[in-house]
Amino acid sequence: MPPRLCAITHKASAAQNGRRAASASINVNCVLPTTLDTPQKRANMPTNDPTRWVAPDALAEVIVFLASDAARAVHGAAVLVTGLSQFRAICRLQSRCT
Repeated sequence: MPPRLCAITHKASAAQNGRRAASASINVNCVLPTTLDTPQKRANMPTNDPTRWVAPDALAEVIVFLASDAARAVHGAAVLVTGLSQFRAICRLQSRCT
């Protein structure tokens, strides 16, 4: 299955399962990271810019948040985790950085 189709399928599944599980106080969400910054990925893709990749600890923070009580109102979400460097690039383009 192509990656984009796979992501769409997972988003739909998270939304559908989230609605069903919400009545039982169970949160179902989907985390969609872009390229993870790992030693193996750096070795396999030496010409790519790893500053645009998601750090594993940043992905873990998103997952921990979604598993916490602070995310109790989040049901059936598909959370795209792109990494801070991409956010800064978008922010610069829109002149909204602080």
